[in-house]
Amino acid sequence: MEAELITGDLSENTMTFEVKGEMVLKAGNYIIIDKKDFINNEDLQHLKWIYERMVNQHNENWNYDYMYRFAKIMQKLDETK
Repeated sequence: MEAELITGDLSENTMTFEVKGEMVLKAGNYIIIDKKDFINNEDLQHLKWIYERMVNQHNENWNYDYMYRFAKIMQKLDETK
């Protein structure tokens, strides 16, 4: 989702955003980051390349806990595109 900050007062913990498109906020904790700091498709493709190289070139077991977690992180990032 994209939004543009219109006004904000961090001392009062208030911010006003202009949202492009439909927005539904569910209960939970949120973070707001600058779009340029978010992972892009090129970053995601590089992570996938590293993962595939670890499995296919270095014979890393894809079923190890850290490799499984690596794959889940990439899947989450892929879903946010």
